[in-house]
Amino acid sequence: MFRLCLDLATKGVKGKNLAARLEALCEQKQFSPELRELGSAVRLNGNDAAHDGSLDEEAVEDLEAFATRFLTQLYTEPARLRAAKERREMRRSDEKKKADG
Repeated sequence: MFRLCLDLATKGVKGKNLAARLEALCEQKQFSPELRELGSAVRLNGNDAAHDGSLDEEAVEDLEAFATRFLTQLYTEPARLRAAKERREMRRSDEKKKADG
């Protein structure tokens, strides 16, 4: 399921398969380089799980850790930065209104 989640999260990225999409995102600096190597291993573990249904507990923990970090970097962090920027702009706008009026 983690592999499917990653696959769906990257569908909008140009690339034929998950490996190519993860590589493209890394090249676009959408996620940290530390995740590149782990992502490759996780992708292969996910493939094994999808095809033969066998994963040990450590592989599942790796999948979970990668998926969580990847999705946080892809969605959560950019959203938090946008929200902080909007709050800052609102504060500056309010300060300007007070100074002008």
